[in-house]
Amino acid sequence: MKAEGKNAGLGLTTSVRLLCAEEERSIRAKTQITVVAAVISGDEGRILLARRPKGNHMAGLWEFPGGKVEEGESFSEALARELDEELGIVVEIGGPLTFAVHTEPDLEILLLFFSGVIATGVPTPREGQELRWVRPDELRDFPMPPADDEVVELLTAQPLAIINRHDADREPRAPTAKPGAP
Repeated sequence: MKAEGKNAGLGLTTSVRLLCAEEERSIRAKTQITVVAAVISGDEGRILLARRPKGNHMAGLWEFPGGKVEEGESFSEALARELDEELGIVVEIGGPLTFAVHTEPDLEILLLFFSGVIATGVPTPREGQELRWVRPDELRDFPMPPADDEVVELLTAQPLAIINRHDADREPRAPTAKPGAP
């Protein structure tokens, strides 16, 4: 095989090494963020969706509420903060449901989905988003980002199993130390 372009005249092994090094630099140059989202279940097994407002990345698409994890935050802290900021609600966060990785030319997003139920408050759009409670069998009627495909598949295949799993999958809490215990 003959090398072409800027690697012409180099041996195949050297060309492959250079291409791998370029790819590695390209991967490292991507911005990487972690996003948490809540599959919030409500009355009659309905799930809360939010529509991304105009001017936002992927505007007009529906999504599960949540947002970016800030430095130093746990996943549950970030999700609680985002749901309070965006919707004015406190959510009892359950265990993880699934995850997705979304890649764009200069961005890689790790998206973590958790189950949740509203503990206090009524969802109120605070950032111009539209809200809708939908049945799991209606999820495919709402255009969503590609990264949500896996959780939509999970929810439409086994909606009650996922929603009812919330209590059993809650994040473990740290044990309370007894007085005098190390």
